[in-house]
Amino acid sequence: QEEAVVLKFCNSRHMLQSEQMAAELAAQLEIPAPASRILLKVHDAEEWDQLALSASSLCEDLAEILGKKKSMLLMQFVRGANMQKEKDSWTPERLADSAHAVGRLFVLDVLLGNNDRLPVKSMGWRGNPGNVLWTAPPPPEVEVCGDNCQQSA
Repeated sequence: QEEAVVLKFCNSRHMLQSEQMAAELAAQLEIPAPASRILLKVHDAEEWDQLALSASSLCEDLAEILGKKKSMLLMQFVRGANMQKEKDSWTPERLADSAHAVGRLFVLDVLLGNNDRLPVKSMGWRGNPGNVLWTAPPPPEVEVCGDNCQQSA
């Protein structure tokens, strides 16, 4: 199984801190968000230098960026489908859970003032559901009955 990370660079560490805080708030609202941490070149020099050394043999552009930037947000890669393309989550047996998840996401966006994810005409949000990675929850438990009735996952 492959593993991947996402590196996000910014000239202002405060922007990265804001993004990490948003992910922490999402976790409190039970919205899956990637694990992340901020690396500052001045404070995390040994780790930064190791990353730059590895990058120099893999990707010259990344090595160059690591030489110029002073902060980055290191994030876990999250697999998922664009919410517009998701079909399984909107079936009758999953609709309530999916609607609840979209509601939690809406609350997060209201708290953050994020108007570029969910289109909400009454609030003037154009939105872009393509900005939402969606992973369908597992199918609901099914009752299996034979001589003995039992729940199976």
